[in-house]
Amino acid sequence: TVRPRADASLSRAGSSRFFFYSAVGDMAPHVWVHADGHEAMVWLHDLSVASNRGYAEEELHAIVRTVSDRRDQLLRAWHEHFGLRVV
Repeated sequence: TVRPRADASLSRAGSSRFFFYSAVGDMAPHVWVHADGHEAMVWLHDLSVASNRGYAEEELHAIVRTVSDRRDQLLRAWHEHFGLRVV
């Protein structure tokens, strides 16, 4: 599957890069996380993991904790990027 170009990193935690793809503004807010050849997608509304390629369960738990801690920042970035009103 060919993915659209990723936007610049929204934030980092260790070797993990948090970002979203510009071509997906019609989807519910979510963030992608990439590190060491692994990639996961986390929905911002309920912090569920929508996709995982390569992360172990304990790594996913750490990712979800980081996304939870940064959720307000990530949602603001999503809404600003896609021109939506910030709630």
